[in-house]
Amino acid sequence: MQNAKVVITLDAQQLQQVESIVLDNDQQAALTFVKNVIKPAVDTLLGKGHCKPVFEWRHSQPEKIQPPPIKNE
Repeated sequence: MQNAKVVITLDAQQLQQVESIVLDNDQQAALTFVKNVIKPAVDTLLGKGHCKPVFEWRHSQPEKIQPPPIKNE
């Protein structure tokens, strides 16, 4: 991961948040933005963050994979 490069896209609201953070010199908001927006985007792009323990699930359950039906011959 030393040479990994990641490009993320920010929507209009996120860009406005960045501008607000910089203008207000708001260190707490900057840290919150990095934790809630930047870090999850980086983890997704690097293939991390998909496998989590049950206690870390936020609002959704993982999709249950159903085994294929057994064919009786």
